Amino acid sequence: MSLYHYPDVYSALRAPSPAMVQGARLAIHAHSVGEVRRIMDPACGPANWLLPFAIDGLFVAGNDISPDMVSRARKVLFGFPHEIVEGDMRSLRFSSGHFDVAIELAGTVSQLDPHDFEAHLRSVADHLRPGGLFLMTLFFEVDRPPSPKPVVSYQSEAIPLERGGQAKVTYEVIAWNPSDRREHMRRTVRLEDVPDAPPVLEDAYTLRIWREDEARRHIEATGLFDILDTDAIQIDGQSDPEGERTLVLRRRPHAG
Repeated sequence: MSLYHYPDVYSALRAPSPAMVQGARLAIHAHSVGEVRRIMDPACGPANWLLPFAIDGLFVAGNDISPDMVSRARKVLFGFPHEIVEGDMRSLRFSSGHFDVAIELAGTVSQLDPHDFEAHLRSVADHLRPGGLFLMTLFFEVDRPPSPKPVVSYQSEAIPLERGGQAKVTYEVIAWNPSDRREHMRRTVRLEDVPDAPPVLEDAYTLRIWREDEARRHIEATGLFDILDTDAIQIDGQSDPEGERTLVLRRRPHAG
């Protein structure tokens, strides 16, 4: 059973820290041209990243391919101006107009291959005003000693859930394929005393690990964005040691 079928559990385990949210706000403030009133997330999940901006008073919009996540996002954003749609992040279908900022800060875009990555960028650009920003998280190559697989890359503490009980998550790198630069990941969620849920949820997925020059090449190939920053959100002034990087792109005024 997948974590994606339990959006409330996902929301608790994947909630951005206050420092990360503030880092995103500061990056938007540093690079935005004109007033920011409308923001969208092309892979919004349960609206974890949209809710802080809705509380800030912005109109928020989100897209997700999972009906369960869409339902949860609408529930979370009830009472705030919003648009939530079900769809593919490579072919967005918002109807409420263009946005000042797009954010994809959960790292979902790193699950796309280069062709789909470019399709995603084009679709985001279609929904941004000229000069609008796109903040997205990619995983960049970093120097690290070889290690046997599997290896634990992250393990959380037990986190209490709204429905009762608690959950903790472990991420493992189970294989690395250098030919296509993909890490094969396993995510295991262990639930304790959680009503209407199994004791274990497990997902397998892959992440593309980018070289910075490679990411730049694919972004520039679209002809739609200027790259303003490749490490915009740092905690305590430090880059993430695992290579997680937030890029800031600006939609070119003449693009499209």
